[in-house]
Amino acid sequence: EMLDVAEKKGCYKEFVCCKFGTTIPRQLRARKFDCVVMHGGFAQGHLPLSSLHTMARLCKPGGYVINSMSLQYTHFVEEYENIHEYVQELDDSGVWKIQFTKVLENIMSDRHALVHCFKVL
Repeated sequence: EMLDVAEKKGCYKEFVCCKFGTTIPRQLRARKFDCVVMHGGFAQGHLPLSSLHTMARLCKPGGYVINSMSLQYTHFVEEYENIHEYVQELDDSGVWKIQFTKVLENIMSDRHALVHCFKVL
């Protein structure tokens, strides 16, 4: 349904529906996209934190990875508690350069969003 809405916008070249995680899905290829965006993928029982690295591997050098998630999950989902350290490790190892980390307050009632933007190296 979301892909149908995106197609109607007329600004995307292709539409892929596939599982996502620690490896690049076979329907995709490395270094293909100018920008990779994830919204709401990091919630309890959803994607592993290492999916951020998979996102970077899908992105062309000089492109951007943007992740948006509910901040609350960094407080009680054990895997996401160290997200800041993990994204810094990927920065330190030359995967990307952190462009910004922001908290957007009260975006859904009393929920806050955590947004990261990275430039892929």
